[in-house]
Amino acid sequence: MGRKSTKYKNNIAAQMKQIRQDYPDCEQKRDYFLTQLTDFLNRPPGGQRQTQYNHMKAFADNNFLPVANNLIQLITQVSGDNSIFEAWLNIKARAHRDDWTPLKKKSLPNHQQFVKDTEAELNRLKTICNPIPQYVKASLAHCVKIIGV
Repeated sequence: MGRKSTKYKNNIAAQMKQIRQDYPDCEQKRDYFLTQLTDFLNRPPGGQRQTQYNHMKAFADNNFLPVANNLIQLITQVSGDNSIFEAWLNIKARAHRDDWTPLKKKSLPNHQQFVKDTEAELNRLKTICNPIPQYVKASLAHCVKIIGV
């Protein structure tokens, strides 16, 4: 295929590596938030709920949501880059179908499989990450109703 396809693939692979490094931190923060939320909901009515709510809100605003939003933004960026790479591969496949050497005929399916695998992983992560901000905001709003603030 050539240098351009390798450049596209390496760029997307580097971005995916960053996502794979950032995702466990987001997952850990999500688990912590859910634990705090469960503790809040199981706590008997009283003055401690307001303190716990304040802690949850501060954690969500300062720690969890920035990480989740950054991850969502990165996933969106990589998804766009992956779509561009896929479109470019399709154009190349149509334009040069007859004049490829056997080696280049092997590289196209490899690149296309890379695009498919990346898209599948991105879709899985989108399903997990995209609802996080809305869920956190709705959970905090529910907590406010419980404590009557």
